[in-house]
Amino acid sequence: MIPKTVAILVNYNGFHDTMECVKTLFNQTVPIHKIVVVDNASPNNDYEKLKETFLNEPKVIVLKTLKNGGFAYGNNFGIKYAMKHFKPDFFLLINNDTIADKHLHEELLKAYGRFKDQKIGIVTGKIYYYDEKNKIWFDGGYFSKL
Repeated sequence: MIPKTVAILVNYNGFHDTMECVKTLFNQTVPIHKIVVVDNASPNNDYEKLKETFLNEPKVIVLKTLKNGGFAYGNNFGIKYAMKHFKPDFFLLINNDTIADKHLHEELLKAYGRFKDQKIGIVTGKIYYYDEKNKIWFDGGYFSKL
C-alpha cells in the first residue's frame, strides 16, 4: 500500500517556478496523493493563473492566504488544510523553485523506512544547484534539540 503523501508548495510571485515544480511532482515513480499549492497573497495575479491552470486537475489544490506571513506561515496553512481534508501519512514540504527528481518521493519513503524505528520525524534529500546539476548544494545535517 502506498502511503498517502501530500506535497505542500508555497508560491509568492513565482508562477513559472511553481508550474515547473508541480510538473516534476506529477512524474514521481511513487505517486503523490495530492499537491497543495499555497499562494502566499501574491500581489500579482498568480493565484488566479494557478487556479485556472489546475482547474481540471483533481490532484492539485490551490489555496490563497489573506496575507504574506512568510514561508512557514504558508506551509502551516497548507498543512492545516491537508490534515483536515486528506489525513495524510506524510507531508512533502518543497520549495516552489525546486525541480524534483522522479525518484524523490520513493527515496524519501525508503529513507524513512530505514530509520523509522529511531522515531525520526524528518527526512531530506540531496539538493543540487539548478544550473550545475552535478554540484551538491546541501545533503543533510544534524538537528540538535538544544
